[in-house]
Amino acid sequence: MSQQVKYAVIDGANEEGLLNFLAEYNPPHSCLYAEPLQPELIALAPYLLEVTEEVDAWLATKTTPWGIYLYAAVMMKDLRQHLRKFLQVQIPGEEKPVFFRFYDPRTVWDFFSVLTDWQIHSVMGPIDKIETVYEGTEREAGFEDVRKQFPFAAQSIRKVFALDQTQLDALNKQAEARYIAALTGATKVRYMPGIASVSSSAAYGLLDEERRRLTALREQLDASIGITVSQCFAFCKSKGIEDDRSIRGMLTLMMDKKVYTVDAMPEGWLTILNNSDVPGHYRAETLLKQELGHIPR
Repeated sequence: MSQQVKYAVIDGANEEGLLNFLAEYNPPHSCLYAEPLQPELIALAPYLLEVTEEVDAWLATKTTPWGIYLYAAVMMKDLRQHLRKFLQVQIPGEEKPVFFRFYDPRTVWDFFSVLTDWQIHSVMGPIDKIETVYEGTEREAGFEDVRKQFPFAAQSIRKVFALDQTQLDALNKQAEARYIAALTGATKVRYMPGIASVSSSAAYGLLDEERRRLTALREQLDASIGITVSQCFAFCKSKGIEDDRSIRGMLTLMMDKKVYTVDAMPEGWLTILNNSDVPGHYRAETLLKQELGHIPR
């Protein structure tokens, strides 16, 4: 095949309607997981699809992080064979390779940002271009400048793709930054709606002095929330509290009780949270039940 084809890798775990769509329209497609597939994985697996008119129209309506587009002048079976090499990755500290969702549009560009030139060339293989469309942002790359230094057909002889500790640390740092940013945004939506952004004193019947006061208050709260979220996350991580529910619960506790910094935490809180004899999530849940009467969701 010499004509470039547009493909899509769709994550069944993030796009629940995928199997129904495949059953109704049956575009050229193939599951990336090896057969026979365990029944519980059928709906959660990643699928490679040729982007027909029906597929293109269907994906245009999606807002989920459903996957990525790929452009390649190869048959689907050859592209599938190539992509299957990256379903698992070897990372430091793990004896066996771990599952890797390279097709997640939220992280694919982070992944490429930590790779060496040779690794980028190896991952791209027969792929001419990768494209993502998520949260109103379109991005694409073919890495032509990187790839021109290697023969097109040159490929790594490694059976399992591997990341070193520096690359893994960089990916984790980027993941934490995204998590903190998302948590900060959600917290601002919850705690800032009462302080409207005042753009015109006439529209709100406010004096200029009152408008400036409200604007300054909003800016102060905006900055304060960012600091609180960052401190809460760092504190929880240092105490082995790493599950999302506990971290969000701790943040809710700090905001509701107007404890905006870790240094301002009451001694009673710290006594519970510093008890290393029990798991981190148990400590957090104990404190949340004591102070709020429930575990926020």
